[in-house]
Amino acid sequence: MNRPFVYHKKTIISGSTIEQLIYERYISHGFTVPERFKERRKAAIDNSKRNLTQEQLIERRKENRKLAMNRARNTLTRLINSNVYQYFNTKGRPYPPIFLTLTFAEDIRNQQQANELFTLFIKRLNYKVHKNKSYTLKYSVVVEFQDKTREGVIHYHVLFYDLPYIHVLVLQKIWREGTIDVHQVRGVKSISKYVTKYMHKNFQDERLDGHKRYFSSRGLIKPRVYAGITAFETIKKVIPEDTPKVEDTFVTKKKGKVIRAVYILKDKKGLLDILNSEDIDQLQQYGI
Repeated sequence: MNRPFVYHKKTIISGSTIEQLIYERYISHGFTVPERFKERRKAAIDNSKRNLTQEQLIERRKENRKLAMNRARNTLTRLINSNVYQYFNTKGRPYPPIFLTLTFAEDIRNQQQANELFTLFIKRLNYKVHKNKSYTLKYSVVVEFQDKTREGVIHYHVLFYDLPYIHVLVLQKIWREGTIDVHQVRGVKSISKYVTKYMHKNFQDERLDGHKRYFSSRGLIKPRVYAGITAFETIKKVIPEDTPKVEDTFVTKKKGKVIRAVYILKDKKGLLDILNSEDIDQLQQYGI
């Protein structure tokens, strides 16, 4: 949709996962907010902060951190679902997802330093796999702090979407900075839940404030989002009746009560597998 509009129903397609949400309040999209209104809103927020006690400020920061965690977890979950089994080798077979834990031998707690070393690892791994420094492997990364045993030393959990088989000892030499553990995820029912479980226990950590709670490579497949009743009903009517469905209800400050239904299509099917060409063409105008 290129024109401004309002909606209270939204559908998100992430690979074979379909989420359909119904909001209690209508959501506006595409409207330009005049600068004077932005300034008034900012002034009102600043004024409200000045009237809060120290305890209230701390509580607000906790709430904001929790909201940031939930947004990041949902975004990463959808990103993973959109990219697993979507990249193919020369034989036309999808790459299985590879989940690695990268641990530093040195006591590295500075995230900028750790990220720079991770970037160098990716460059070496790219060259090892493709002999081409410009190629970028597809991956998503979650940061974790080793508080129980190493007092906050950083390590990474990395999900690769298109990494061919490489022996763990070879990976170890390419990493150079410590140890590598390879986790078997081929039999995991929900890979996104397997990965994001590491986020739940770490994302409210104050050390992540001002830093990315996760990051990904460029060029990943993004979830498709469609707004409005027409798109909602067009997609809903073609979902097979025997498709597993999970429903829940929650409340947000901005959207009020939200009813969410999640469908997981069988056999890793995607949206293009269940819609005809006419419906696909019609949905384009409702994408946001």
